[in-house]
Amino acid sequence: MVHTDDIADAAAEELLGLSFKGKNIRYVIGDEKTTNQVAAILGKAIGKPELPWIDFKDEDTFAALVQAGLSEEIAKNYAEMGAAMRNGEMTAEYKTDRPSAFGKTKLEAFAPVFAAVYAKS
Repeated sequence: MVHTDDIADAAAEELLGLSFKGKNIRYVIGDEKTTNQVAAILGKAIGKPELPWIDFKDEDTFAALVQAGLSEEIAKNYAEMGAAMRNGEMTAEYKTDRPSAFGKTKLEAFAPVFAAVYAKS
């Protein structure tokens, strides 16, 4: 089982080792999953094993967020983020600088932690 201390330790290690100048990116990742895999793993953990990942059209996302009370600017930013996820723009830099080694915490191991927090919400 993953403990939140393991995640906090990884974050602390990053912050304590700030010995770089300029821009520096270090990806802290345990594994790579598709959006459908993420939905399936987290859905199973929260007792909803058939939980789907649903892509929405940008216009629908924007309209729903504005209807829910977000400002048009914030709704536009969320819609743009969804588009960047779908078209690969969001992961382009990651794919170029992909880490050679992954961390030890996999999504399946983190899922029970997620589920416990989800259950309290």
